[in-house]
Amino acid sequence: MKRKLIVLCLCNLVLFACGGGGSAGTPTGPTRSFMMGTTPFFATPSRFPDWRFDNLSDKDLLSIHADDFWGVPWAEFRDNTPLPSAWAAQWAAFARDAKATGKPLYLALSPLGNRKTLAPRVNTDGTTQANWAPVDTNGCYPFATNSEAADYRRAYINYVSYLIDLLQPAFVSPAIEMNIPFTQCAAQTSAWIAWYTDEHQSLKFTYPNLLIFPTF
Repeated sequence: MKRKLIVLCLCNLVLFACGGGGSAGTPTGPTRSFMMGTTPFFATPSRFPDWRFDNLSDKDLLSIHADDFWGVPWAEFRDNTPLPSAWAAQWAAFARDAKATGKPLYLALSPLGNRKTLAPRVNTDGTTQANWAPVDTNGCYPFATNSEAADYRRAYINYVSYLIDLLQPAFVSPAIEMNIPFTQCAAQTSAWIAWYTDEHQSLKFTYPNLLIFPTF
């Protein structure tokens, strides 16, 4: 986990330094010739992720690496029905704390659990259930053949849009480590790319000025 977090922080630093991330506010101390980003979560014996927005004076960008950790209310976003209240309250509190820092935010998400099948779904009580979606013989979500793939793409677009509106990030990755399924789920690669492409284009249409990109 430590190695992954270091890579993410470096990626965020390069992105923000080279991508014109906007103003980080009026400097309150010595200026630097570079900017720094961080992913502000920890793991404790009882909580993961444990988000801590502290020691912010030397952090110019915060990476909200939510991945698939809190699950996706797939059915609710597909059917436009009320979200699980505990899940929505958790995200609302988190968004409040993240935006209160005044730092530009980079939101990083994934529709895939373990980079193979659809992310855990959220139950009505806010708990999550992994491995609920159909899989092929390699344990991968069958983007190419599942009749509900388009419905779940629409649900995921609604999910990402919900979080964009909630967090108001400067950068968004709707799919992180997108290339991992290319080897784990080779039979689904073309359909997975097409699924993401449609999602990406829909989000760009709705948020034309937002920097949206997958990571590899």
